[in-house]
Amino acid sequence: MADSQRLELAHGTLRLVGGLVDQAAAAFSVNVPDELKSKRHQRDGSASHHVTLISKHEADAIVSRQGGTRDEHLQTLLQRVGGLSFSWRALGLGSTSCQGSRAFFVVLGWPELSLLRASYGLHPCTLHITCGFMPRDVHGVAKGCHFLLP
Repeated sequence: MADSQRLELAHGTLRLVGGLVDQAAAAFSVNVPDELKSKRHQRDGSASHHVTLISKHEADAIVSRQGGTRDEHLQTLLQRVGGLSFSWRALGLGSTSCQGSRAFFVVLGWPELSLLRASYGLHPCTLHITCGFMPRDVHGVAKGCHFLLP
C-alpha cells in the first residue's frame, strides 16, 4: 500500500484515508460550492476525507451471521483489505439529493474490494468520497456511476 493512503478503524467502520483520497476529492470537487464543503468539514471535524469500505451496519451484519464481535471482524477485514492491490480509481464527480438535502461525492471503482465484500455476503456498495452537502449528507441512496455529473 502506498504511504499516501492507509486503512483506519474509526466509529465502528473500516475506512481508507490519506493523501491519495484527499487528492481525488480536491481534483474532482473544484466546482462544489465552498459552503457545502464546509458542512462536510464541520461534520467530520477535519479537512481530511475518507472512503467507508465497511460500514458499522455491515460489520454488525457480519457479526450476526458469523458470531464474534464487531472489533474482531473489523480487524480481520483490515488485514484482508490490506492485502489488496489498492487499485481503486476515481471515476468522476456525482451528486444526488433527497428530502431537501443535496450531496456531492467522487464516485470510485475498486473491483477487488467488491469481490472481498461479496465473500462476506455484503451487498455491492458504491464507494465514494463525500465532498460536500447541504443542509445534511444524503444517506440510504446509491452514489454510483448513474449519478455522475456531465
